[in-house]
Amino acid sequence: MSTLAQRSPFRTVHTSRIEIRCFGGFRLRVHGRPIDYSTIKPRTRTALRLLAMRAGHSVHRETLIDALWPGTDAVPATHNLHVTLSSLRKFLDTEAGGSCQLARSGDAYQLVLPTGGYSDVATFGAAIDTAHDARLAGDFDTLAVALRTALDVYHGELLPEDGPEEWVVGTREALRRRAATAAVDLARSAMLRDDHDEAVSAAEQCTEIDRYCDAGWRLLIDACTRLGDRAAAGRARQRYAEVVATLD
Repeated sequence: MSTLAQRSPFRTVHTSRIEIRCFGGFRLRVHGRPIDYSTIKPRTRTALRLLAMRAGHSVHRETLIDALWPGTDAVPATHNLHVTLSSLRKFLDTEAGGSCQLARSGDAYQLVLPTGGYSDVATFGAAIDTAHDARLAGDFDTLAVALRTALDVYHGELLPEDGPEEWVVGTREALRRRAATAAVDLARSAMLRDDHDEAVSAAEQCTEIDRYCDAGWRLLIDACTRLGDRAAAGRARQRYAEVVATLD
């Protein structure tokens, strides 16, 4: 195994004390047990999701206030925030047994996971970063593993239950673009290795993530053609043409 692979920060085994997943919908598990958070108030649930998608990173008080009480005066909004986060702390202490803590540093808050805790967003980001380092180092085995990890983690858009809320839209779109790019990169890597089955799978995932990704469609058609599957290549061309037609 290469040195880069040995120091890779992402985890591929999802058997941790606490698991936070935000791709394709929010899920919280403690020792494998799903946690029902419908018992806490809606804004407390929103605060949990916002902090969860940035687990391990600080979120400033103003960011939380703008997301939860947009347009509200500072004094009542700050009071509301303290009440909401107090409720969230109690929920985490009760349901997560203190294994997931809400920490404060000045005017910022952070959802802190224990050693071995799992966050799909953090794992995705670490895998993308590892892929970038591997590409620069010319370590193509680690590159492929990192890209596969990122795509395995990406189970759908970030927190779809929060719809077009401003606090999530920008991050959601950025992660979606990174996932589509990872799929293109994996498909290209597979083509260079003459692994056309993986190229087809990665290219198909790209078109599912971003139906307007030109590179994904072209790679899918090319990989199907190289596999000798003319019918699949024809279907991909037809679907691609239909997508292009929607842009006219």
